Order: sequence, then structure tokens, then C-alpha cells
Amino acid sequence: MNRKRMKKIALFFTVAIIAAAAALYAARPCNGPECYLRRHLTEYKNETVYQNTDRLYGALLKQKDTRLRADTWTNIDQNEAASTIRNHIIRMDTLYEKSVSPYPGEVSNAISCDRQYRPKYSTEKNNGRETHVFVGYASERLVFGACSDDIITKRAAAVMFYCDSQKRLYKFELFFPVKNSIEEFNKETNRLKTMPCE
Repeated sequence: MNRKRMKKIALFFTVAIIAAAAALYAARPCNGPECYLRRHLTEYKNETVYQNTDRLYGALLKQKDTRLRADTWTNIDQNEAASTIRNHIIRMDTLYEKSVSPYPGEVSNAISCDRQYRPKYSTEKNNGRETHVFVGYASERLVFGACSDDIITKRAAAVMFYCDSQKRLYKFELFFPVKNSIEEFNKETNRLKTMPCE
């Protein structure tokens, strides 16, 4: 065999091996938290992965002008999940409690949030599990605790649920521009509340 023919055969086998490896890689089972997000939130794209450890996966996703912060705790038992949810509820309540002003003066000695801006908290049964939901407002920086019209730019929802079959705790924080339709916000919030456990 001549040298030219040997090079063609070697190139053919190299391309075939690379193609086979790529096909096997694409067909591998994907069970991680990022795969769950890709399967169920297909229209969202990753903007930033801010946490990726054995225990916690956190990503900021985007779809047009909507943002979704998605946190997934893995290998977590029911008691630890309940404690994490309880701590989140306490932190959320604390954001809106009346507090002493750091600069007391003639106008006010306290900082408080008007009732209309406080998030509404509920628990619901969805897909055989308890789902914890806060619905309220947030600032442009995707932070809950916004208590006045001049800093509120987003409708916001925080949705948490535990999947015992997966031993995973999910927390989704949806940030939706206030200028957009409330019906669309409610639809997306309901979708997050009913996400399946696999």
C-alpha cells in the first residue's frame, strides 16, 4: 500500500472514532440538576452558574427580560430540607420586618415596609408534595425586600419544594418585569410550583 492511501485510512478511522465518541457522549444518561433544568425549562438559557459543588448547584437563567435563579441541593434528607426551607422563610420575613433606622431623625426613627409590598406566603400541595411559595416584588438587582415604587422593577416569586425520590431540594426565584403582563407572571409561577419530581 502506498503512503497516501495509508493516510486516508488513518484519517477515516480517526474521524469514525471521534464521531462514535461524540455519539456516546451525547447519549449518556444525564441525571444532574443542570439536566433537570434543561429538560423542564427548555426556553431558558444559562446566564451564569454561580455554584457547582457536590451538594449545591446554582444557576441564573434568562429568557428575554425574565430571570430565574435556580438552586438545587442534592443528597439532602427530608429533615435537612425542612430546616433549609424554614431558614429561607425566616430570612424572607426578616427582610420585611420593621427595624430601627440607622439614621434616626425628624422624618422617621424606623424603617418599615408597607403591607402592599410584603410578599404573600403560601404552602400548597402539588404533585403529592408540599410547595412553599412567596410572591412579591424585587429590585433591578434581583433582590427581594423592595418596598417602594421607585425601586420595584420586578414581580418576584420564590418557589421551594423537596423531592424525596431524588433526595433533592429545589428553590426557584422568578424575576419578571412589572411592565409585563401579570397573567404571564402567574402562569410561569404556577409552572414552577408544579414542576415534577423525577
